[in-house]
Amino acid sequence: MSMQVNTASLPLGPKKAVRVIDIPGHPRLRGQFQEHLGDAKAVVFTVDAPSISRNPSEVAEYVVFFHCRTCLIRLGICISFSTH
Repeated sequence: MSMQVNTASLPLGPKKAVRVIDIPGHPRLRGQFQEHLGDAKAVVFTVDAPSISRNPSEVAEYVVFFHCRTCLIRLGICISFSTH
């Protein structure tokens, strides 16, 4: 599991790009996403499918958090599941 936040610029056209910030799901780093919410236009929350069986209640809490959090209402939110 990665322990490093990654940032990249993703070009959307000749004059437009978006900054993508990947925050690992490690418990020590997971909460860092909140530092970037003020500047975010969208949030993609990816769940590693095997983690559902290991930590179902923790995964459920984050899914509910992203659906209900008032500061996220203005953002586009996508929740995806990765099976590797």
